[in-house]
Amino acid sequence: MKKIIIALSMMLAAVAFTSCSQDLLNIQQKGAVGQDDFYQNDDDALAAITAVYAQMNSYYYNYKFFTNLPSDDIDCGGGSRGDNDQWAQLNEFRTHAQTGSLGSYYRGAYNIIFKCNLLINNMEPNTAVTKRCIAEARFFRAWAHMILTEYWGTPPLITEVLSGAEKPGNTPKAELWKFIIDEFSACSSDLPSKSNKDDKNAVCRITKECALAYMGKAQVISGDYSGAKTTLKKVISSGLYDLVPSSEYDNIWSKEGDLSPEVVMAIHTTENGTNTYTSDMLYLMWGWRTDHLSCVPNGFYNNSWGFMNPTKAFFDAFVAHDGPNSTRIRASVASWEQVLEMDFTGKPKFKTINPVHGNEGYFDMKFRYRDQNAVKARNGYSYINDRMYMRYAEVLLLYAEACAQTNDNDGLKYLNMIQERAGAPLTSLTLQNVKDEKHFELYLESCRFVDLVRWGDAPKALAGHYEKVPEFSLDENGNASVTWNPYNTGKTHGYQAGKNEVYPFPYSEMQVNENLVQNPGY
Repeated sequence: MKKIIIALSMMLAAVAFTSCSQDLLNIQQKGAVGQDDFYQNDDDALAAITAVYAQMNSYYYNYKFFTNLPSDDIDCGGGSRGDNDQWAQLNEFRTHAQTGSLGSYYRGAYNIIFKCNLLINNMEPNTAVTKRCIAEARFFRAWAHMILTEYWGTPPLITEVLSGAEKPGNTPKAELWKFIIDEFSACSSDLPSKSNKDDKNAVCRITKECALAYMGKAQVISGDYSGAKTTLKKVISSGLYDLVPSSEYDNIWSKEGDLSPEVVMAIHTTENGTNTYTSDMLYLMWGWRTDHLSCVPNGFYNNSWGFMNPTKAFFDAFVAHDGPNSTRIRASVASWEQVLEMDFTGKPKFKTINPVHGNEGYFDMKFRYRDQNAVKARNGYSYINDRMYMRYAEVLLLYAEACAQTNDNDGLKYLNMIQERAGAPLTSLTLQNVKDEKHFELYLESCRFVDLVRWGDAPKALAGHYEKVPEFSLDENGNASVTWNPYNTGKTHGYQAGKNEVYPFPYSEMQVNENLVQNPGY
């Protein structure tokens, strides 16, 4: 009994000590600032919006994959069948709710929205700096909702920082587009314009005309062509953007093209020697499959993994439209015969060591991995050129489409500007001519799939995509061959109308939110 009494006494003493010492445990974490003490001044606003830009920088990798793989222009490659199969699933329309990285892409957009809402909900627009930062946050919040709407149709609209218990359901598409367009319009009033066409400092951040450009894009996608014409003409009439000359076309996606007059929205990258805090493998993944090739041309980085390869059908259509030697086609795609004409001085004869998976003998040039852009200290796992989201060529083509959709010939001169710079034949203004121009000018620039869907062209362009998957070989005697492997025969694949217009909501989201209704067919 004595032992029990002693033990009980010790327990009571411990409880008494704990209750008297709770304050001692309530210690502020060093280096951290509570939310109630933040969002007080200009420095806080700048720190908060910087976090949003950083999120946009890290989002770029998934964004480029998820927006470009479901198109009719691309064979998904890699080392062999099964290498990063989540990317092949997108390309072949085998996507399902548990497709790898789908949740990351979806949640990444909501992470952008969350960080924007923190700033918008907690900061007072009482100085020029705070007003601009809030406007930038509103832009990015609208942009993220636009991505979600394009690829999921009816995602939840989130304008407040949610508690853990809140589980918002689907938002009707019309309501989402109204919010997106209204937000782009509203935030443009508090954003500065570039001082002139060559103002590189201003284009590092969101400008008034950038917000208007995305507003016009949202209006085109949602079918308000008259409104889009008015909005996009403001961007064009500002005189603050221009197409780079033909001689600089190939540099648009390289370090030399950073912050050019053609840039409407890009996340600027500043080289710091090793870019230690940036790990974006986009060019490493998209560049040619170097370990299956004897060598790559001079000027290429010799370590990349070949996940994005243009199809023969796309190359043939491009040649039929532009001719084989236009400025644009040479900077965009190359056949294996054209590869042999490139500079291999001091290197072995170009051939395949192993068959190149997901390749028909055509190679991407637009996002080729240039040696000068690779961060060598990180073995190419990062690159120093900017993350391009929109350029002025897209603005002109959106305006040309809005004009074509409303029988307004004012868009012709802007369509012809694109064609003339590209070295392509000039045409009249028709919707089909605009479609063709967007197809080739904006190849791999996150437009094709959404365009096919909204034009009603997706069922024809993407049905049966792909039953068979190609592998390309080239021997030292110059004999080329393509083997087609029937990996998807008898399996569900290819675009299905009524289903593949949008992605499935990720399984992980469906498990925790009973108010979210899955998209049809999934």
